[in-house]
Amino acid sequence: MLGFLMVGYYLNYVAKFRLQKGQSAGLAVPLSALCFLIIAATQVMVNLLHLQPSRWEGVWTQAKSALADPTFVPRFLHFLLASLAMAGALAAYVAVRRSKTQGQTAELADMARFGVKAALYTTVVQLLVGFWLLLALPSPVLSGFMKGGAATTLPLGLGILAGIGLLVVLAGIRDPLAEGTKVRRAMEFLVGAIVLMIITRHQLREVYLAEWKPLEGAQVAPQWGIFLVFLVTFVIGVALTVYAMVKAATDKP
Repeated sequence: MLGFLMVGYYLNYVAKFRLQKGQSAGLAVPLSALCFLIIAATQVMVNLLHLQPSRWEGVWTQAKSALADPTFVPRFLHFLLASLAMAGALAAYVAVRRSKTQGQTAELADMARFGVKAALYTTVVQLLVGFWLLLALPSPVLSGFMKGGAATTLPLGLGILAGIGLLVVLAGIRDPLAEGTKVRRAMEFLVGAIVLMIITRHQLREVYLAEWKPLEGAQVAPQWGIFLVFLVTFVIGVALTVYAMVKAATDKP
């Protein structure tokens, strides 16, 4: 996954500098997008396996069975659409903020309109995919979740309402730069929906792992070598991320 991440970012910079020179980005953009899609799919698959220890042996003997979970596709789409909605809303919000200091330029207006449209369209599909994901959950998990009463259904219901509120606000925006308050309100709804869905995701994870809770007290032998590899990789990753962010902000073609 780290390999796809590095290649994806590298291709992103290739596209950036080509476009700044007035050249075509070529295959850099679609290949970069493909790398990030593979990363997202891998992350979703790993998270699903974390929730279902009973499937580990089967995946060990037949790796492709990792994709057999009926919730994989809706989870992946849910993850992807949420990212696109956030990116679109954030682009519109940044354009509105910049217009206060740089004036309402045509470039900022296009950026804001594109962001609003991207967030609007992905949110429409996101609501449909969200219900698909809910219905695709294994019956015991869905039943256990619903039996949690208001503690589980209230965050889910409020999250859905926040998504609908986001949709209504986005649909009512005609000129984002002139309607900065609505753009900010859309961001508030989006952040609220994300927070509520994080709570719901945690609650679902608890239901998935309920039968394995008794094993939490089992004694384990720490693997310090693997931990050291992780720690070194993490530190290097953080350093490279900071370096890349600084270079992206200061480099010129």
